[in-house]
Amino acid sequence: GYEHEVQVRAVNDSGPGPWSESMSAATSPVAPQTPTRYFTIPRHASLEVRWSAPEHDGGSELTGYEVRYIPVADFKGSEDTDWTYEPSVSGTTMSHTITGLENGTKYYVQVRARNSNGPSPWSLSFKGTPRASN
Repeated sequence: GYEHEVQVRAVNDSGPGPWSESMSAATSPVAPQTPTRYFTIPRHASLEVRWSAPEHDGGSELTGYEVRYIPVADFKGSEDTDWTYEPSVSGTTMSHTITGLENGTKYYVQVRARNSNGPSPWSLSFKGTPRASN
């Protein structure tokens, strides 16, 4: 997803030759990188999930984010299929609140970015525990 200026030259025993004329070349857009700086804020029966945009959007505008969660006690491994998926979040929104959770239960949460070329890898799992209101 980047445009580059490229030049080449030959090198032999006599040394390097002259540089060629500069040519412009662009790499094809790819899926974005994983969002960064993600964390949860405990709320009553919910978790507010926040993140920062990926360092690279893959050369194509971000179209949204995906959030999923699972109770820590129910997690069976990295290929677990019991995650609960939240509705997609728009490409400019950097937070989402997961509601209907059980206070005091620890949850793993993951987030990923999406552009027109597909989704990023899921973030590392991060934990959150909803709390009863005061």
